[in-house]
Amino acid sequence: MRTRHQLHGEPILFRTDDARICTRLQKQWAPFAVEATQNGRADATSRAQNRTIEMRLSTSSAPPPPPPYPPLSTGPTTTYYLSGNRLTAYIPHWGRFDIDLKTARVEGTITPACISTYGVFEDMIIVALAPLLRRRRFYAIHAFAASIDGRAAILIGDIGAGKSTTGISLLCQGARLISNDSPLLHVTEGGKVELCAYPGLLSTYPDTLSWFPDLSGTLDRAERLDGSEKISFALDDIWPDRWEMSASPTALFFPSIIPGL
Repeated sequence: MRTRHQLHGEPILFRTDDARICTRLQKQWAPFAVEATQNGRADATSRAQNRTIEMRLSTSSAPPPPPPYPPLSTGPTTTYYLSGNRLTAYIPHWGRFDIDLKTARVEGTITPACISTYGVFEDMIIVALAPLLRRRRFYAIHAFAASIDGRAAILIGDIGAGKSTTGISLLCQGARLISNDSPLLHVTEGGKVELCAYPGLLSTYPDTLSWFPDLSGTLDRAERLDGSEKISFALDDIWPDRWEMSASPTALFFPSIIPGL
């Protein structure tokens, strides 16, 4: 099985023999599917000078071991290894991605739990894509982003700070979604900085739905995965055609939740 997408002119091809992976990709990446871009939902202009990013995904009961040489860098969740043009992103307990920086091919092996646990699958996909996107002048940041009259509001904060709840409130007031979790900063050839959309589902806690009349009935269509009480749903399930593919970054906000209020 394979799914083809256009991410701001960058062609991306996913291949997998796992039906669960295919279903997740089709749901998350639907607004950027080739069929959607041809219908004007996203930028359908392919950048001919760039190779197609091709990612092959498979599952294994246990992730493969890390490469047998010292790491390039180690972070809280991911360790990177570099050998020539081969970059490996190793995520203990969840999987490993071998990224060829020259050919733009990615081989990923993940555990079944990665697919069924909230947030993990989406995070691993952007971890694998990020090194290739950076070489094409796209830089992923962790934030919620929405557009109001072509100007992007960027909500930044740790997990639980209220980014998604604040962002959904903006959407209920007519804002357009750029990204729920990983918007892309893009530097154009002319040096202009744009904030570009990246696919993903909206997520919130079930009791939050009662605050927003627009979300009535969402619970029946939403998905709940292991590891979180949050539910996830597609933007188009509530607001069809409300993606904003790019906007001018204008304001940074740092929401926080005050207990008891």
